[in-house]
Amino acid sequence: GVQFARIKPVRRCLDKIDMAYKGDVSRLVDVCRQTIFFRCIRDLHACLDAIATDPSLEVVRVKSTMTTTPPGSTPQSLAGLRFVSVNVRLVTPESRSLFCSSHVCEVLLMLTKFGDCLTPEVHKHYLAFRNCTRTMSDLWAFYRLFIP
Repeated sequence: GVQFARIKPVRRCLDKIDMAYKGDVSRLVDVCRQTIFFRCIRDLHACLDAIATDPSLEVVRVKSTMTTTPPGSTPQSLAGLRFVSVNVRLVTPESRSLFCSSHVCEVLLMLTKFGDCLTPEVHKHYLAFRNCTRTMSDLWAFYRLFIP
């Protein structure tokens, strides 16, 4: 099934720009996002194929945590979450006429079994953990500037 998400709140966008992207607003690409859940990996793979071959979509990036840890992440920072994140642009005559064809949206593909574990409480703890690891990483980088 599809989990219809709201647009990312402004406060969360600002936090992400500050903490994850060091102030670079151009890297914020998941303001508009949706999650699709699948019962089996075969169905998830079929969805990936459909996205990749859809002429109205331009795939910008694919990041998978299903078998490996993506660059810039650690297994701990993912807190066990397994998903495929696909960033896409809608490139149709209508999206061009509305000047939104450069906007990047996120489609999160996740197996239902993993999604069942992702309660609001678990997600809250995941966000806190992720933000803490980013802050610690920034502090360590700052510390290394002064201590050889």
